[in-house]
Amino acid sequence: MTKHSAFRSSPAFTQTLLSIALVATALTNAAAQIESLDSWGIPRVETYYAKETGLRGNISSIATMPKGEVAFLTTIGIYSFDGTNWTQYQGTEWATTSTPISETEIAIANNFGISILESDDTGSYQTRTITPPDRYHFNLPPIENVAIAREHIFGQTGNNLVVVSPDASITHYPLANWATSCFAVGDEIYLTGGTSDLLSRWNWEKQNLENATYLLDNSKIYEWMIKSVPRKEGGAWLTTQTDKIIGFDGTKTWAWPGNETIAKRNIKISAIGEIGPDSLAIGSSLQGMLLFDPQGAIEFEYSQKHGLDDSRILTIGSDIQGGIWIATQNSLSRIPHKSRNTVFDSNHGIADSVTAIAFFNDLLYLGTSRGLYVNNPEARSMGETFKLILDQSDIDDLQVFGDYLLVAGTEAKAVDKQGQIVHIDPLGATNFHQPSSHPDILLGGNYRGVLRFDYQDGKISKPIQLEGPSEDIYSIAENKEGELFGSLGDNRFARIYLDPDGDYFEIHDLPSRTSTMWSSIVNINGDAYINDSPCLRWDHDSQEFVEDPQMHYYVGTPPYGFEQVWGTSAETAVVAKTARSGTTLPRPPPQIIGEISSLGNAIDTRALCLAYDSNGDVWAGGPYGLIHAVIPKKQSLQESIKPRIHSLISIKDGASLPIQATAEKPLILETTQNSLQLTIEFPSFNAATHHQYQIHLDGVDGEWLDYSDSKKREFTNLAPGTYTLMINARDATGKSYSADNFHIVVRPPWYLTPLAYSLYLIAAIALIASIVFAYNRNQIRKSRKLQALVKERTQEIEAKNAELEQQAERLERQNEELEHKTEELQTTTHTLTSTLHELQKMQDQLVSTARTAGKAEIAINVLHNVGNVLNSINVSLTLLSEKTAKSNVSKLSRLADLIETHKQDLANFCANDPKGKSVPDYLIQLSLTLSEEMSAIQHELAIMEEDVDHVKSIIVAQQSHAKNQSVFETLNVHDLCESALSILGNEQMRSQLEIINDIPKHIEIENDKHRLLEIILNLITNAQDAIKEQDPEIGVITFSAETPHDTKNLLVKVKDNGSGIESETLQKLFRHGFTTKKNGHGFGLHSSANSARSLGGHLEIDSPGPGLGATATLSLPLSTPRAAIDNL
Repeated sequence: MTKHSAFRSSPAFTQTLLSIALVATALTNAAAQIESLDSWGIPRVETYYAKETGLRGNISSIATMPKGEVAFLTTIGIYSFDGTNWTQYQGTEWATTSTPISETEIAIANNFGISILESDDTGSYQTRTITPPDRYHFNLPPIENVAIAREHIFGQTGNNLVVVSPDASITHYPLANWATSCFAVGDEIYLTGGTSDLLSRWNWEKQNLENATYLLDNSKIYEWMIKSVPRKEGGAWLTTQTDKIIGFDGTKTWAWPGNETIAKRNIKISAIGEIGPDSLAIGSSLQGMLLFDPQGAIEFEYSQKHGLDDSRILTIGSDIQGGIWIATQNSLSRIPHKSRNTVFDSNHGIADSVTAIAFFNDLLYLGTSRGLYVNNPEARSMGETFKLILDQSDIDDLQVFGDYLLVAGTEAKAVDKQGQIVHIDPLGATNFHQPSSHPDILLGGNYRGVLRFDYQDGKISKPIQLEGPSEDIYSIAENKEGELFGSLGDNRFARIYLDPDGDYFEIHDLPSRTSTMWSSIVNINGDAYINDSPCLRWDHDSQEFVEDPQMHYYVGTPPYGFEQVWGTSAETAVVAKTARSGTTLPRPPPQIIGEISSLGNAIDTRALCLAYDSNGDVWAGGPYGLIHAVIPKKQSLQESIKPRIHSLISIKDGASLPIQATAEKPLILETTQNSLQLTIEFPSFNAATHHQYQIHLDGVDGEWLDYSDSKKREFTNLAPGTYTLMINARDATGKSYSADNFHIVVRPPWYLTPLAYSLYLIAAIALIASIVFAYNRNQIRKSRKLQALVKERTQEIEAKNAELEQQAERLERQNEELEHKTEELQTTTHTLTSTLHELQKMQDQLVSTARTAGKAEIAINVLHNVGNVLNSINVSLTLLSEKTAKSNVSKLSRLADLIETHKQDLANFCANDPKGKSVPDYLIQLSLTLSEEMSAIQHELAIMEEDVDHVKSIIVAQQSHAKNQSVFETLNVHDLCESALSILGNEQMRSQLEIINDIPKHIEIENDKHRLLEIILNLITNAQDAIKEQDPEIGVITFSAETPHDTKNLLVKVKDNGSGIESETLQKLFRHGFTTKKNGHGFGLHSSANSARSLGGHLEIDSPGPGLGATATLSLPLSTPRAAIDNL
């Protein structure tokens, strides 16, 4: 009888809102302590090593190229990164600094003096030196600094200044003192040093340096300056030998407000870069990188203790997205600027994947496969951020319950308000759910079913196992009607009832679920859903799960960010709180999903658990550790970023092709350039290693290919025509960007042009005319030859006619001779006819004799087959006799006598007498014993009945044999062999021999059951006799079957390890009357071979030799045999 919950109509939402309010209060209290974690967290840092970048040499500076690429100037040359490709430029060795000239040009100071990198229409950069050796012969060291003003390019190295004028003339100015930097502010050129003054300005009229130290008056810093970097709003930042920084906008200077912090922390400046307006990134020789805001306060720092491989910073730069690039001796690192997202991992003491998150008692708790961690408010180093307080494997869920944090693991444990571990019960759980109508009850799913925890008087009681089958409850969820469900991971689900008469759960099937994925059940907006395609929703009215076409599992497109994603759209998607929880939370926005998916090396890294704190911040745990992400107030705009062509190369001639083409001005390609190698780029530097691309050539491709990380594609042997190249790129957040369409026209070869076709037409007409003229001349010559040939053939025909007349006369004489021979043949035919009648009489006599012999053979065959079955009947009779002799029926008679003796006071006897007390139990046991005996006897009788039926079928088969009729049916070959074993005494045989039936249970054929049974019985009997004669340590009979690929037959094999057969004897086995047994009669194999042939098959026996066993192979057609049908 089906039970129904007494709480189905409970006000679930009221309790749910109360729970949410309580959680929000707890989160608010925890905010202050948890916010302190950010001081130890590190942003998502992308690190690049020489192995993947190809970058070699020490990096002297980082700059921005004209097209937005990040340039790295090294002793080996210049390398650039466009967000997709790393490129090295030749002819730029010992590059030190750079300065932009125009939208397409950048000036580089290097070993050759000053060079210009200029972008061309192929997307590449061409290098040209403006200080060629024939005019730059001053024997100077490599230029260290370069600046441009009034179309003049200045290069400085040591105490030398080189000026390249607009007319390309080069002038060398020796300086009176050592200079440390050269920079431009507007139309003016400044040098630090170069004279005895701290700051000098170039005098354009006098062509020399003049004192500008007075400009330092506002800063009140009069020190030797060693480096300058450009300021984004105009001017420069100057660093002094005592590690002070001066701001300079061309009209005044000022002391940077962060100088006091630099001095207090004793920071030795090794690099400086402006990341945002007046926001400086300072590189230290020992303390890593420190980012300061415009007011000079430290906004963020990144050093070895945060994961930087080397705290000695070589140089610092930024990209067009505001990312900070840090160069050390070993690697390049990029940190997003203004990122408020931080990561906690093994550097913070977390040793394994984070699987559950909970806020409790003003602290953050993390469940992992290693144990339970909690944040340490007293941490003095990053490695002390989290500490392990419970060493227990596989913590899958955490749940605040009353004054405790309950831990789902191999044992039921909790954390109290004092942070102490409380042991509740050895029986653990894998997930929790608090019913909305029972705030003092907590349900837990485990491998044995459902547990119930009660909270009373401030304590958690020992859990109670709900009544129900022993099944692993994967997750528990509740709908708005208060109905409770459990997931089993397969196509079943549990209904959980909290009933005053006893809590219990039931298992039900999901007939409508088709998915083979691991099933989960969750609550989404008050409804219970199970993942499928589409998802299944519990319908309260029909009391069953029905398809919901609007709800999807893994809705939208990658990256998903989490292991389980549900929703009607990507914008409204929700995720499970943990992998084993039925509670869902809103999925964070795409920016945070992108942050999560780009953690690690995978394209789509996914979180395992999710929590929101009182500020609405995201805390997501997974294989990477823990990420704390702040939801942005507004989305970042990258609309100007588009994927584009990096290079387009003609494969056949190796030429670099232009990368700008429109529908009005397409790229025109000759036929010799119809094979292309395309490389694309996407100038977005955020999570660049997680970009994916689509390349589609309209006119060649049909459907768009899926996104992949391949940035290259080749198109070979394009046919003449028009093509449109389309490129898409997708960043780590899943947002797609499209490039402008690129139009290509492949010209046809000259021999396919209209002019060529006109020439082809003229040539064809001339060719046809010449052919007609030649043909007419040839026909005239042939006509004359034909006339001469006709005359010659006429004479030959007349001669042949005379010869034919002579042959006709000879044929007439031969005809007369033939008539004479015909008369002689008729006489011979009459004699043969008489002889034929005499042979017919002799044949009738032989047929009569054969029928007599056949009847004897049939009778012997019947007796042989019946004898086999009678042996089985005899075995069954023996077993029945033994069971009857040992029957416990006599005990029933004695019990009846005892009851008869005390029938007057039977109640008192059964209640008080020791013998009477045992009567009910004895009667129950005796009843079970007699029932077992009856089942055994009925089993043997069923076997005897089957044997008798088989005897009948043998006789009927032999009676029907005279009529050549067989009954064909579909037979299971495995079961047919088992039936044969049963007839011969299956249990007895298996006790004496090892019977192996390796025939697959699915193999079936169409044939005569009883005739096949006779064949198999004979084969088993022969195998038994052979084993008995050989007497091995263990006798084995093996059944097997196979279907050769090149036939439509089934081969059934019966193999034994008996006495084997000599090769001479194998040829005589199927002869009637031939036997090798002492008491044999030679009829079994003979009749079996005849039966096999009549059923459309044949029987063979093979043996390696005496003592090596034998194998009988019965070949049968899989369908109704043709031979058998023909005999009907």
